[in-house]
Amino acid sequence: MNINIKRELLLPALQRANGVIEKRQAIPILSNVLFQCEAQQLIITATDTEVEVNTTISIGTQDQTKVALPARKLFDICKELPENADIKIDISEKQAKIKSGKSRFTLALSSAQEFPKIGDFDTLCEFDLDVGLLKDLIDKTEFAMALQDVRHYLNGLLLEVSSETIKTVATDGHRLAMAEKRIKVNPRELIQSIIPRKGILEISRLLSSFDKSSKVNLMIGTNHFKVMVKNEVSLTTKLLEGSFPNYKKVIPMQTSTPLFIGKEILKGGLNRAAVLASDRNPLVKMNITEELVMVTGSNHEQEEAVEELEAEYSGQSMEVGFNASYLQDILQAISSDSVRIDLQGADASCLVSVPNNEDLTYVVMPMRI
Repeated sequence: MNINIKRELLLPALQRANGVIEKRQAIPILSNVLFQCEAQQLIITATDTEVEVNTTISIGTQDQTKVALPARKLFDICKELPENADIKIDISEKQAKIKSGKSRFTLALSSAQEFPKIGDFDTLCEFDLDVGLLKDLIDKTEFAMALQDVRHYLNGLLLEVSSETIKTVATDGHRLAMAEKRIKVNPRELIQSIIPRKGILEISRLLSSFDKSSKVNLMIGTNHFKVMVKNEVSLTTKLLEGSFPNYKKVIPMQTSTPLFIGKEILKGGLNRAAVLASDRNPLVKMNITEELVMVTGSNHEQEEAVEELEAEYSGQSMEVGFNASYLQDILQAISSDSVRIDLQGADASCLVSVPNNEDLTYVVMPMRI
């Protein structure tokens, strides 16, 4: 059979597919993309058995076929072709011949029967959101996910859906990030699903390719989570097993004497102080007094950077140590001009939030000075 398609339609689909496919595969079939033609549509599928992405493209052929082609080679070919190129793929029993202009390529095929499916999907809850809203929830929290932690349930993002809110929560045991939005959904009960790190990264990448005002359909199942945009692109990921920690217990109360400081002021001070902090242990000391925060970074070579930052504070003076990168990640995620910091003491967790905004909550554990 023949498939005629524009490069500008095929290339984004192959790009999404290669994002899911691992570079080194123990199972050869997983280095392929599945081409499935039916009802004048071409469905392109890639999976690593944990995450699956599908792109549906309208084509002019009525033929039906299902074949597996080498993903990286096909993507590289398509990428090197000129813009707006017409691509013709002639599929026979064992080969795919690709023609575009004066270019000719021949690729070996693999059996589509060996291509794995990610599993059956049972829907517990389904609803639509703006792409921008979901992307914002992920952007505000994904940085706090653990990386290869033995507590596997921390290596992902908690998605919590109730009748009035949707929340994303991430923690690596040293910091916690929580974002929430008001929505109207009618789940049968409170739903808590842990989406693995790779699934979150691929969903975020997928959402970035669409306009923020577009609608994304979310389907939450017992073992899977699926997003679909414009009925054209869908991504399904398996969920992590286990129970996410009770995040509400680790969020400290607000104090009566919070510290208020400009985001860019604190961000700049941390960035400069961290230049001379230890690479392995980027500790910065914050000496907090009335109207002034002194940020100090030093290392084992007796080098030191000191920043004096104006702030609004009326509580007791204290000195607290923090991992600079943890605070920098929070400030990068916050879009407001000002930051509120509630400090309980040098050994207690610190609450970081946005003034007059209950949608964002961050918790950071201090470091021993």
